[in-house]
Amino acid sequence: MIRFCLRTGIQQYLYNQNQLFRFARKQTPQQQKRKNLIADDVEQDGKNDQVFSESDNEEIEYQEQRGNNQTYKSKNNELVIQKNDLMLHIPKTEFNPRFKPTLNEERYHNKIAQNLYLWQQANKNNPEKQYVIHDLPFLTYGEPHLGHFYNKTQQDIAARFAMLNGYKVTHQIGFNLHGQTIQNQAVIAEQLKTKELKRFSSQEIRDISNNFAYESLKNIIIKMSRWGLMTDFSQAYTTNHPFYESGVLKAFYELVQEKSIFLDEKPTLWSVKNRTALDDDEANMEIIPKPGTFIKFEVKNFGNNIFLQNLAQEHQVKVYVIGFTTELWTLNSLRALSVNENVQYGIYKSGDALYVISRNRFKHHRLFFKEENKGTLVSTQTGKQISQLTVFDQAFERDIPVLSCDTYAKNERFGLGIACVCPGHYSKDFQVSEQYDLSKKAHVNKFGRLDQTVPNDLQNLSVVNGEADEHILQKYLDQNLVLDIDENYETEQYFDKKTNEKLIVRTQMTVYSRLPDFEREYFVEQLKEKIKIKISGQLSNKESQSESQEGAFGSLEKQILEKSDNWTISSNQEWGIPIPIFFYINTNQQKYLLEPAVVKHIIGLYEQFGSQIWHQYSIEELLPQKYKNLAAQLEKGQFTFDQWFESGCSWYVMLKSKPNGQDIRQKFLIQQNDLIKQKQKQLSIENKDQDQSKQIVSSSSQSSQASSGEFNIVQKYPCDLAIQGKDQIDSWLLSTSLLSIGLKEHAFFNNLKLHRVIPATNDEKLSKLSQFKSSIDDYIEGTVKLNGERQYGYGVDILRMWVALSDKVREQVNDKKKKKEKNENAIQVAENMDYIFMRPNEFDVPNNYINIFRKCMWNMLGSLKGYNQNLEQIKIFNNGKLSFLSDYMMTQLVLYMINMHRAYQQLDYATNVDLTMDFIKNWVYDFFLDSTKNFIISNPVDPKTQEYLFVYSKIVENLLIAVSPMIPHNAEDIFSNVHFKLNKKESIFHYDWPDMSKEDVHSLQSKIPKQNLLWQLRECIWEQLTFQMERYQNIRSKERYDIVIIVDELFSKEYSILEETCIDELDSFIGAGQVKVHTLKENQEYPHNSISTFKFKTNYLSNEKLSYTIKIYLSENFKCIRCHKYTAIYENTICPHCITYLSTNHKKQCNHLLNQIKRNPQLPIKVIDPKQKILE
Repeated sequence: MIRFCLRTGIQQYLYNQNQLFRFARKQTPQQQKRKNLIADDVEQDGKNDQVFSESDNEEIEYQEQRGNNQTYKSKNNELVIQKNDLMLHIPKTEFNPRFKPTLNEERYHNKIAQNLYLWQQANKNNPEKQYVIHDLPFLTYGEPHLGHFYNKTQQDIAARFAMLNGYKVTHQIGFNLHGQTIQNQAVIAEQLKTKELKRFSSQEIRDISNNFAYESLKNIIIKMSRWGLMTDFSQAYTTNHPFYESGVLKAFYELVQEKSIFLDEKPTLWSVKNRTALDDDEANMEIIPKPGTFIKFEVKNFGNNIFLQNLAQEHQVKVYVIGFTTELWTLNSLRALSVNENVQYGIYKSGDALYVISRNRFKHHRLFFKEENKGTLVSTQTGKQISQLTVFDQAFERDIPVLSCDTYAKNERFGLGIACVCPGHYSKDFQVSEQYDLSKKAHVNKFGRLDQTVPNDLQNLSVVNGEADEHILQKYLDQNLVLDIDENYETEQYFDKKTNEKLIVRTQMTVYSRLPDFEREYFVEQLKEKIKIKISGQLSNKESQSESQEGAFGSLEKQILEKSDNWTISSNQEWGIPIPIFFYINTNQQKYLLEPAVVKHIIGLYEQFGSQIWHQYSIEELLPQKYKNLAAQLEKGQFTFDQWFESGCSWYVMLKSKPNGQDIRQKFLIQQNDLIKQKQKQLSIENKDQDQSKQIVSSSSQSSQASSGEFNIVQKYPCDLAIQGKDQIDSWLLSTSLLSIGLKEHAFFNNLKLHRVIPATNDEKLSKLSQFKSSIDDYIEGTVKLNGERQYGYGVDILRMWVALSDKVREQVNDKKKKKEKNENAIQVAENMDYIFMRPNEFDVPNNYINIFRKCMWNMLGSLKGYNQNLEQIKIFNNGKLSFLSDYMMTQLVLYMINMHRAYQQLDYATNVDLTMDFIKNWVYDFFLDSTKNFIISNPVDPKTQEYLFVYSKIVENLLIAVSPMIPHNAEDIFSNVHFKLNKKESIFHYDWPDMSKEDVHSLQSKIPKQNLLWQLRECIWEQLTFQMERYQNIRSKERYDIVIIVDELFSKEYSILEETCIDELDSFIGAGQVKVHTLKENQEYPHNSISTFKFKTNYLSNEKLSYTIKIYLSENFKCIRCHKYTAIYENTICPHCITYLSTNHKKQCNHLLNQIKRNPQLPIKVIDPKQKILE
């Protein structure tokens, strides 16, 4: 009864597990022969083992109690064992391959950001290995966006790579707290705060702007501190620091010494409501159609145009040139009429006058001229002939020349082919005025009214509400000088972004610098050798990359040549660094005092007290002793330095400037080093988990007011690297270049990388967009949900990986995909050389790449559980005593690190990502892990396992170092789970990039030819195996196919190469089933039939021709339940190799299993989980 119940229970258990009894199949003679060999081996190993008898009709139960209380249970047709009984080394690790960015990054943030920067500043003291990255001062208005993150991350990757190469990195990050935009935003914010629309005094504006700038700075630093940048924001420089302000004035002083400074008028956007100028960033430009006004200007002087003069005398009529404008009030600055010398102009008679009109434009208005017999063509002249005339403006009572302006416009799209040039109100007209040296002054005051220099009847008329337009039009109508022609013209109109106020353009007195021609030509030539217009070398078309570089450099060169004659260096806002220019009082002309001695004296005052001393001291106190007697005749100028001149001086101040008097620069450096060591010690001892942003904000607000000893002032000129977006070509890069030309210096950098810009729309970059909905916080921390919390953020590392990956032009998608995405209202824009357009699911690819990397680390760390490096083992393996498989993988690892080093040096971060993904997928996963993982599991105490684990450890170490500049949080997280390394340091960043000796390079070069040959052989075999797997749909594993490589004879070159390298590891290297090497004679005696035969031919060392014949066979073996190779003789059994391994290394533990196999080699074996009970 008990036997029956037990049998019934076992049967029910097997049924529940969906297991069927497996019976022995009919054996081939070869299988029977192998069975006998195995039986002999087992019998030899187990002579003293207990022998059990069995009956075919009787079920036998056997239980053996051991250390872990594991039980075997055998039946006639199946042997059930627990997985632990196979003596496998199952990979286990506490490392979690899933990384939760918003939670996990906080654990390592301080360690890889500010603390790391201070550590390397304190510990890397080799004076010959100093690496300086200089950054333009960040404009402290608005919110930091994805474009800023992109730029700062590119700099940070370069900084981390330099540090890993043993350099002491100084990252000169800075902030510009001055500028018109900050002043305007500060005033508006204060008005909203007080709910009072009032006009502030100049000092109040400066105080309000100062407080607003500091609050903005704190907000920006808090946000940037989450970006994982290896920097110390408390050491950042600010443009309102006395040291920086005096440095800017020193640069200006050198320009004054060169006599390159002069004053002139310049048009600016002006808010009449706020009585202040606005930057382009603060205004929106709209195209608005407006009706045009056609005005007759009588010719007063024909110049050399004798023909037209005779024609007027012949017809006894006046000659008029017809001008065109949409805003009559702008004619207050009318300085010329513009024609094009290549255009044909007709002389048309209409009534008692001759009119000069473009023949092409006459056709558009022929109906008007044909009415009442108007518009008879008398003659034609070219624009060059017309340009010799001078006309008279009746409204403003002045003579106006007619000029040929080929660079302006053909004037064929509107009007009658002749345009009014008003340089005080239009930027294109301003360029014409510079070409012909015309007056640029606009006669409009700060209240938006015509000033006292216009005729009396037009003075104080408002140009905003149309009052001036009405009076000017009436003056022309009274003298019958207006043609009644209807035509609308699309004009540019500017509006304040915040208030939507309509802005006007008026001129202000501006400080200019004129630079020497010979210096600019020399600078452009040497700059071309240093600049790197980087699309990171990933472009498949090298010509396209070359065109991009030439195009970007050509744009910079053009800007330098255009601006160097009249470089604007001043602004008229209250909040900025004052320019020490004094104007003489009670003079008809604007005479000013600008002497080098005066500027030099004020430099000392700025250095000691800051630039606010300009407003606090009287004129007499500001002047040196020699000029104090002029104080009563002078008044202070109202100029401040333009924000781009101020920012463009950053390299001069931080890399080259020295204080006046004694050289206290060395004192600054000593103070800085002491400060760094102090902070580093404090951060390592005290609250390590404290939020970095809180430390940074408090220290940064103090640093801007403390001694300049906290600045990253380094004595290295030029600096090693500058990285900026291509949008900085016409701003910061242009201003730094112009300053270098003016100071007769070469470029301040050894390397410059210009990356592409991230626009918010197709034609507008992020910093220009007032309402960009996706902030950088939304990407990193996640969007704010209904509960007020942020969720589903990508974290920093995914964005950093995206930055590196986006450092190349992506391939354009096909038309079908474009249409599909267009139908789904997705943003899809063709990539180009200047912009990075955001796409739907933009961060999915970098996220996937990081997951692949972490999964790879998880696999290897699991195998390395319990592995510990020892010095003796490291010495043996490092001396090259490795098997071919390990040696081949180490070679690929070294090549990977060499290529990664080169890509980092070339600032080619997208190539770094591609190299890493290729190495992980093709070499780590598909090759080495695939070839060794099962061997390590099934042979844990084999000496070769230790060798493979050593290679695993090297892969982990090198991969972490290689990717750490791009994804520092993930690298540090994985490194914290590394337990096998000897003398492990605190951080992955405390290690140096692996270096290679000349002997290592020579050894590597000698291995590569043979290894390449064998890899080509492997690829050829894999190609054929892929074809066979398609042919045999039911046999989809490469290990089910056996390979025979045939050579002519044993002493041939083909055989010797295999014998010297990998003949014993061909199975693992090829990655198929059993791989054998035969001579022709041996293969003829081989009893099996191949399913494919092919040849592999190649050239070895460029002069030896090698040929191998390869045959593929279907394996008759089965998959081993222990090592998973197709080497078992019977289905669901253990292969001979595993039996030998267990007999040799685990004889005592596996005694019962080996006896069962000995008694019946065909007995199927079922493996169950250790937690599962055998007896229910």
